[in-house]
Amino acid sequence: MFLLLFGFVVPAAAQTTPAANDDGSFSVPYDWALKPSGFSGGERFRLLFVTSTRRDATATSIATYNSFVQGRAAAGHSAIQPYSAEFKVVGSTSTVDARDNTGTTGRGVPIYWLDGDKVADDYPDFYDGSWDSSNGKQEDGNPGSNTSWTGSNSDGTKHSFPLGHAQFVQVGNISVMPLSQSVEASTANDNFYGLSPVFVVTPPPDVSVHPYDTIGYEGGSGIHGTATVELRLRRALTSGETLTVTYSIDLN
Repeated sequence: MFLLLFGFVVPAAAQTTPAANDDGSFSVPYDWALKPSGFSGGERFRLLFVTSTRRDATATSIATYNSFVQGRAAAGHSAIQPYSAEFKVVGSTSTVDARDNTGTTGRGVPIYWLDGDKVADDYPDFYDGSWDSSNGKQEDGNPGSNTSWTGSNSDGTKHSFPLGHAQFVQVGNISVMPLSQSVEASTANDNFYGLSPVFVVTPPPDVSVHPYDTIGYEGGSGIHGTATVELRLRRALTSGETLTVTYSIDLN
């Protein structure tokens, strides 16, 4: 008698309220739908989108605009819906800079269009006045519009025409100056940029099977036997992942 034993891990399903890591990042499965191509376990990134709907820029509170992009994320690609409350607008009011609102100070991590190309290598690159890709994406992964309200200078600080200004507000154009190209009347309608929290790729568990002993004998009603094995995982399972064990018995 031979016992063949296999183990594999089923990735966690999307959670309604994901728990953040100690540093504020969020772990996503190694085969997550929006993981940038070529990323492996432990690598970090953020996702950017252009809202598919528009609104004016008359509100003076940054919370109004954060809520707007969070609403779009909640209605967007299924992979980002559980994290929608963590998205922030890339915009500045008279009291808040975009770089502070989005937590994009310091060196940071690469930023990618949602289900698209790389936007910037890190935060300084994000605020250097041009982006690596002008192929903007909406929250659902479809192509996005070129212009968006920002109220910001190219370095992510508040412009003299910030969000909520009584007359005019600064807008960016992906193809020219993505954060600070020109102004529009604050009562007009335009899009916004939404930026995700930091995501970190969870490495695959790498299940291995280690047999200890197999004993078989024939007698009475047929072949009898026992087998002892151990399954080893390179890492602990995350919440929602399950270990499935499959076995087969060869009586030949």
